[in-house]
Amino acid sequence: MKKASLLLLIFISLTAFTCENEALDPETEETANANNNNNNNTDDPTSIIGTWQAVSFSANAEISVDVAGLPTTMMQSSGSNLNYTVTFNSDNTFATEGSYDVTSTVSVADITQTNTSSVTDVMGDGTYEITSNNTMTISGAFYDLQVDGIDTDALATSPQEAQFTISADGQTLTFQQDPQTITSVSQGIETTSVVSSNSVFTRQ
Repeated sequence: MKKASLLLLIFISLTAFTCENEALDPETEETANANNNNNNNTDDPTSIIGTWQAVSFSANAEISVDVAGLPTTMMQSSGSNLNYTVTFNSDNTFATEGSYDVTSTVSVADITQTNTSSVTDVMGDGTYEITSNNTMTISGAFYDLQVDGIDTDALATSPQEAQFTISADGQTLTFQQDPQTITSVSQGIETTSVVSSNSVFTRQ
């Protein structure tokens, strides 16, 4: 049970749009145009269409399992050695590929454990929809990965929502996910996670 909860938590924090450590200057950011979905011109600095290279990410998560006496688990994750890209296509699909290292610090009651692992051969795809000037809904696995041989892709079926901005020069894409509650049921056990995250990409 403890291991399963830990794996689920790691997966949730990665499938959410994840977090960067350093905020961009708000005066150099501008909200992306809601019509980006139909914009095939990748030279347009407000267009999300194209390939973006991951610069940094981190995420915070609080997870609770509906089992009497089981304490809440807290987790902080951050990425390094990012060789990972996401490509947004004009037909509202996206594709991801690459590799990265992720360091996670997990605290349960008075026990804290930090672990760094490498994720390689990442390949994923899905669909996205820009629902307002700066909000995107993502359906599908943003990360396609296995943990200890367990395929976690099925857990990413719920649409995720994130705020995004593109810098004024069109070169930096920032996602921010405010605390979002995700509930899942596995083998009759309900798990509730509250996840907040940010991620930063640069245009290739």
